[in-house]
Amino acid sequence: GNALDEAIQRQIRRERDVIIGLRTAEYIKKQIGCSYLREVELGLTVKGKHFITGMPVSIEVSSTEAYLAMRPQLEQISEAVRSVLELTPPELAADIMSSGIYLTGGGALLTGIDEMIYRKTGIRTVVAERAVECVALGTGEALNHMDILSQNGYVFKSRDEIGGLEVDETE
Repeated sequence: GNALDEAIQRQIRRERDVIIGLRTAEYIKKQIGCSYLREVELGLTVKGKHFITGMPVSIEVSSTEAYLAMRPQLEQISEAVRSVLELTPPELAADIMSSGIYLTGGGALLTGIDEMIYRKTGIRTVVAERAVECVALGTGEALNHMDILSQNGYVFKSRDEIGGLEVDETE
């Protein structure tokens, strides 16, 4: 998500000579950002600072402009998903094929990202319910069941148990 925000920031500075903050870039991404070219163009007025004059300005940003800014990062994301799937053991790949890919985190909320990954992989892709919170909720649930994790060998080892790590006592 941060890389997408930064890409929007760079695009607007490069193409419009306007500096916007990361919050504004994130706002653009959330409001009109999309992982494909929209059939119906959306626009959004944002405020920034003109790079040359230093004066405050308002500009209209289009959904196409936001998409073009994010496209390289979106291609990296879809290619990374594809690469991971290519390296996935057959048994796990079969499970993924049957249950699908679930997207989590704030980036999962970008319009059309599930469709983009589906097109790249051919695997049903859905945005997880409560995508922004689900990783934290799942971690909390796992911690509530440490006994199950322990019985199945998934408890984290301490630094001493791992061995081979040199500890700098001055830190």
